[in-house]
Amino acid sequence: MYFETYIYLVVNEYLETRLIASVQDLGMELGLIFSNLITY
Repeated sequence: MYFETYIYLVVNEYLETRLIASVQDLGMELGLIFSNLITY
């Protein structure tokens, strides 16, 4: 039981960090696109 809870927490933590990282990457991509549009 404890082992399953541990795995669940680790997977949950991993997914959260991946989600945050991908959202940040997306924000940076959008920022670059907008800055390029404003420049032109």
